[in-house]
Amino acid sequence: MAASPRVSVLDRGTDGIVARTGRFEVRFGGDRRAVVVSRRDAEAGSLRIAPGGPDAGLLSPETGVSARVGDGDVVLTAESMADGSPFTFTLILPGDEPGCLSYELTAEDTVGSEAVDDWEPEIAVHDGTGPAEDALRSYLDGTPGSQPAAGTSDLTQFVYAADETALSATLLYAADWLALDEYFCRTNTTMRDTVSAPPGRVGYQPPTPDESNSPVRDGDDDSLTVLAATLVLTPGTPALDEPLVHCERFVEDLATVYGRLDAPEPEHVDWQTVSEKTVDAITDPANRYEYDDEFHPGGVELVTVTSIVTPFRAYAERFEDDAARELTDGVADLVETYYDPDYETAAGSRGMVGNSPAPLTLTHVDAWYLFWPVIQAAEYALAFDDDRVAEMVVDTADVLVDVGRALDYEFPMWIDVDELRGHEPGGGKRDGYQYDCTGAYAYLMLQYHELTGEERFLTEAAAAGEKLCEYGFELPYEFTTTPLTPVAMARLADRTGDDRYLDASSVGLANVLRHAYFFDPEHGSFAGRNVFLLNEAMPPDGYEGNFFANALEEWSLLRYLDAYLREAGEDLSSSARQLTAELLRYKRSSLADSLPGRQPDPSLIDDGVAPQSGRRVNREWALPLEPFGALEPMFDQLGAVGQDLYGAGAYAEAALQQSHPLDDDATLTVEGPVAVDAVSDHEWSVSPLGETGTYDARLTGDTAALVNIVVRPVDGTTDDVEVEHDPQTDSYRFDLDVGTEYTVSRDVPRRSVVVDDFELAPETVSIDESTTVSMTVENTGPQAGRYEVCLSVGAETRHRVVALDAHGERDVRFEVARAEPGTYNVQVSHQNRALEVLPRDD
Repeated sequence: MAASPRVSVLDRGTDGIVARTGRFEVRFGGDRRAVVVSRRDAEAGSLRIAPGGPDAGLLSPETGVSARVGDGDVVLTAESMADGSPFTFTLILPGDEPGCLSYELTAEDTVGSEAVDDWEPEIAVHDGTGPAEDALRSYLDGTPGSQPAAGTSDLTQFVYAADETALSATLLYAADWLALDEYFCRTNTTMRDTVSAPPGRVGYQPPTPDESNSPVRDGDDDSLTVLAATLVLTPGTPALDEPLVHCERFVEDLATVYGRLDAPEPEHVDWQTVSEKTVDAITDPANRYEYDDEFHPGGVELVTVTSIVTPFRAYAERFEDDAARELTDGVADLVETYYDPDYETAAGSRGMVGNSPAPLTLTHVDAWYLFWPVIQAAEYALAFDDDRVAEMVVDTADVLVDVGRALDYEFPMWIDVDELRGHEPGGGKRDGYQYDCTGAYAYLMLQYHELTGEERFLTEAAAAGEKLCEYGFELPYEFTTTPLTPVAMARLADRTGDDRYLDASSVGLANVLRHAYFFDPEHGSFAGRNVFLLNEAMPPDGYEGNFFANALEEWSLLRYLDAYLREAGEDLSSSARQLTAELLRYKRSSLADSLPGRQPDPSLIDDGVAPQSGRRVNREWALPLEPFGALEPMFDQLGAVGQDLYGAGAYAEAALQQSHPLDDDATLTVEGPVAVDAVSDHEWSVSPLGETGTYDARLTGDTAALVNIVVRPVDGTTDDVEVEHDPQTDSYRFDLDVGTEYTVSRDVPRRSVVVDDFELAPETVSIDESTTVSMTVENTGPQAGRYEVCLSVGAETRHRVVALDAHGERDVRFEVARAEPGTYNVQVSHQNRALEVLPRDD
């Protein structure tokens, strides 16, 4: 297949190979010691890629280079020697992604410390005279002039910068840690601190192998990937103070990177079963928190209570679960515990719902703790039409509007609500701003607007929205509040008709993606675990370079990214749709790392008394470990902080997104986000959400009902979807293509199926000797369909599905043998025969 017109080989000669990718020219080989990338339409400088740095000598005039075109891609290859070790450098220019360069460096065998010890990051920018050390301006540092952000650490997975000097383009660099995992395994190293950001050289620097360098494992290929990365170059350099432009571009370019990753398969987790066990754990006497003799699920903070009652109330209604319903009874009474109608600010505004029981004193409040309890109480009121809770929520509006206006919709780490001002930090408290609380404020104002219909709240949301349009990568503080921002901006666009707000929703999504795990290690303590696309927990004070996850933040990400995709999906870019859907798909899998019972190595779980809960981890409880998702550098073991009650709602949320009861007899489970709507009593519309890909789907329930279910594309251009029984999971499995709408229907035929001529021959056999069970299955009705024949022989049951035409019949036979002597009852459709099995006559 020929290369794309925008990605092609232009020249092969003694001076090396010249190729093009979009507006960029790539020169490879000849007398160059690097891959040289320049603009095709301008005389300027260049970006140079030298694996291992310019002094490693992996690309030299003596290096042999070659080029080929395959599947539309241009593939450039160089073979060289360094420190006595043979290396192969491969550079791919994908035909469908102009401006993308994907490359890897492979060693022929395990690398010793001397081979990589002095290597440097591989990328440098050269202007017309030489290296330009400060040519790259990083977007990830936030917008100029912003106040210190209270939030996020950085996994340093990415370099995202503007190159105005050489290429007049943005550069998104991502090390492919999935491809490099074998290197970490064999060399006893980790990915931490391996990617260098501007200024100066940028890229990946292989960690020096440990002295106890582990050997090549049996069965492994001796070759080893030492460097792997994808670089996306996009013409034009948005200003640092144009966050809407450069955050949207980050999402687009990251989708290109994601398409180059060999992502792991998500693991199926039965979240409905997990959630049933979680309800038991929450109500366990050891976890029973009471205030004024009233049970508060999860603790005495409203942040915790609402994180449990809202998702589990929805769970109780979806799955008709009595225990979950009992857990979520009396929510209005619980909220009233935290409601202080007499609370008053210095400005005279009255009425507040706080995080701690009333009466309230709000002189030193963590900003997100101010908004989150009210937002979650409003979520409950709106979702379940609870007028009492709604009345208490609306009574907080004047106080919180005063806070927003007094602080100009920009919220410091600590707030003195009484005096409507930021609280001066002290006593070692963290300083800075929680910019994502501006998104939380906008979200809450839109809730007030929905509850009351008052336009003043829409005006307030728009004022916060204008402020959000100024934020870039400084936005996140904690991922409880950060995912509210894209939903708030999408809703604001819908209610005002101003598409700028929809464009600005990409800022929130870009920040979620920047701090997601685009890796799934198998080295060290990660072996056998799934962490792909979790998000690093916040705040990171003193945890620089850290990564670990938190279940409350994962719950919020699941809930609000799902809302974002459902409410705004059709108006989002294809890249935003795809990456949002992938976050949701993988988070349901990787969330299982929080469950003690699913840890492949139980010794990773802390056995001590956790400082937060004051008790040891109970490995039988389906409650989240804190931390999970990682170990280093802060925590030595999983669960060292405790076993969360407040994050347990994540399990119910995962179950709600995963499983969809169709009727009393069948439940549809899908691994990715999906919209399921009833068309009639026996027909449902199923639409996988996202952009591309395939989701695994399963039907479980009453087998007699499941065998009559048909899945077919709505457009009718293809045959019915093939549905296969999986005996390991006792489910009927099939694939759903994203972008295709399906109908799932169950035939309820007006037919009468009867079984005639039921025979057992012979009726007496020796052990291990076969007998034949035969019968005729007849459909006496006018409706064709499928019928499951259930044969029981003693305690064993066997199934066979037969397709029957109207008024048709089929002969069915089973071969049966028993290993033990005795008399066995053989039954089909309420008809019985006796099988006598005799001892073998030796």
